[in-house]
Amino acid sequence: ESLQYLHDLSIFYTLQHISTALNVARILKK
Repeated sequence: ESLQYLHDLSIFYTLQHISTALNVARILKK
């Protein structure tokens, strides 16, 4: 059960990281 939790957590952090990277890229483009 805790393994599933860690799996979901890592996916969440990965998505957060990707969205942050996209925002930074968008800002740098301007």
